Amino acid sequence: MSLFEVRRRIRWSGFAAVATFLVLAVRLVWLQATPSDALAATALSNALREHRVVSPRGRILDRHGVVLAEARPTVDLVVRPAAVQDPDTLLDHLDDVLDDSGRERLAEALATTGLERHRGWVLTRDMDSIALARVAARRHLLPAIELRAGQIRTYPHGTEVAHLVGYISEVSRDDLLRLERERYRSGDQVGRRGLERELETHLRGEPGRTATIVDSLGRPVQASGRWGVSLEQERRAREVPSGQGADVYTTVDYEVQRATVEALDGRPGAAVMLDVWTGEVLAYASSPTYDPGGLVRGLSRQQWRAMEHDPTRPLLDRNVRGLYPPASTFKMVTAAAAVEAGISPEFTVDCKGSTMVGRRRFRCWKHGGHGLVNLRGALMGSCDVWFYTVGLELGPERLADAALHLGLGPPTGWRLNNERGGLLPSRDYMVRRFGQEWTIGDTASASIGQGITLATPLQLAVMTATVASGGRRPTPWVVDRIVHPDGSTAKVGGPLPPADAGLSPASLAVVRDGMEAVVMDDRGTARRSRIEGLPYAGKTGTAQVVSARLKRERPGPETEDHALFVAFAPLEAPRVALAVVLEHAGGGSAHAAPVARTMLETWARVEGLLPPAEEQVPEEGG
Repeated sequence: MSLFEVRRRIRWSGFAAVATFLVLAVRLVWLQATPSDALAATALSNALREHRVVSPRGRILDRHGVVLAEARPTVDLVVRPAAVQDPDTLLDHLDDVLDDSGRERLAEALATTGLERHRGWVLTRDMDSIALARVAARRHLLPAIELRAGQIRTYPHGTEVAHLVGYISEVSRDDLLRLERERYRSGDQVGRRGLERELETHLRGEPGRTATIVDSLGRPVQASGRWGVSLEQERRAREVPSGQGADVYTTVDYEVQRATVEALDGRPGAAVMLDVWTGEVLAYASSPTYDPGGLVRGLSRQQWRAMEHDPTRPLLDRNVRGLYPPASTFKMVTAAAAVEAGISPEFTVDCKGSTMVGRRRFRCWKHGGHGLVNLRGALMGSCDVWFYTVGLELGPERLADAALHLGLGPPTGWRLNNERGGLLPSRDYMVRRFGQEWTIGDTASASIGQGITLATPLQLAVMTATVASGGRRPTPWVVDRIVHPDGSTAKVGGPLPPADAGLSPASLAVVRDGMEAVVMDDRGTARRSRIEGLPYAGKTGTAQVVSARLKRERPGPETEDHALFVAFAPLEAPRVALAVVLEHAGGGSAHAAPVARTMLETWARVEGLLPPAEEQVPEEGG
């Protein structure tokens, strides 16, 4: 190539460079002088980072305004997976801040793809002051980490109301498929059980939005320069205030609830009290219980598995998910069915401690027998022989029909925690389930609440309320009213008209008379659980869970009987009914009746029917 050719190419290259520079300069001047709306919007968007603000969740309160669940502000530790450059280094910096659950959460966040990598994942909710100080000191080393204002659900009386109130936890991918996309995003929390789940739409409120001005690395900065005013205006324009969730007032009386949980004392079982006439629930306890606050903060997989496989089953709501033989509480059903069938309340049986049913001997719980007893005496002393005799006369169909009318069998209509129905005496079920024909021995067992008959504690309470009211069967409910932030009030649920049990008031009056004797007569099985100044009626029950032979061969908690007790009070003008079941506790009079006594005493003091409990003054020298 000649020297002339080289010089010519250099000259043209220079012209091209100068021309390119001039074009860029003119374009830059033009952009600065007359920026387009689209370009300006893009610049603003790059300088703003939007954050979703979850609305403060509404409170849950008892009938007197005692707070059972509320929300308070927190500082949460959040990671954006897309901004993580070195996961090992990040984990090293957070090692003394994260617990096992937080480490699992971080690993889950780092494994995401697509849009999920760009959202904020909450690693720790409600950071304590020490962890907060550690993160703040290392903030310059943690570009993918944010400290974000949040809220956490708290339960001031958590373990005492867990099965009624429930808890909330973070939404899963399956949740997002069924929930409203406009109101829920990954990282949000949703009600899981109890009232938190049932009233999610009322408690949650409306989410809002806030925006932060950031630099090119995504770090929050103060707006400045000629764009500062525009950025601040755009930031404010993008903010949307969140809407406070509504408050839920329940029918529960916290004082009665607390006393009920204390009386159960962690023993497996359940207890429920409801208004005889309206069905409103005043106490609702399942034991053992759990801490809903711990579930809100998040458990590791190991912790969750341990809770799920705990042999005491703390997550089980025994009031509506536990099925138990009603045992001698079912004798109320047999007695009502007998009077309805025309059997006189004065019909007597000579109980010698056992009776022959076909070729098999059926024993009474009292080995020496009760002697001559009528219906009242049979209920008072819980005489098995009287009920065997009457039950065989009635047959399984009449027993099942009376039980159905009194509230056993199908679910009661309670809306929380997936209520189960019970099981009534049935020839068809015996064939379907066991491939066996119904026998007279099955009828005898059914007449005292054993055999295949099963009921939930809530069903037993409804049965007792129906007897107490003279045949008006209530539907249990617990939400009194919902109060919105603007002060407006709404009713959700509430009392339903009681159903007619279809049994004559006269028949049920005879049953009530026998239940009175159980407590108030000196020979009654629950005489030791009387309350001075509060006459009431009840029925004890001791449910056999294994055969007598197996119980002798394998003595221990797993073969011990269940203890049951049902009651209504006051005696002359019933207002409340209750049921107590204690698993593998022994006799109902010795173990379940004292729990009921505590519940009724507490309720009566709250209502002013009994004077306040006096403080005990210690005796001198003692």
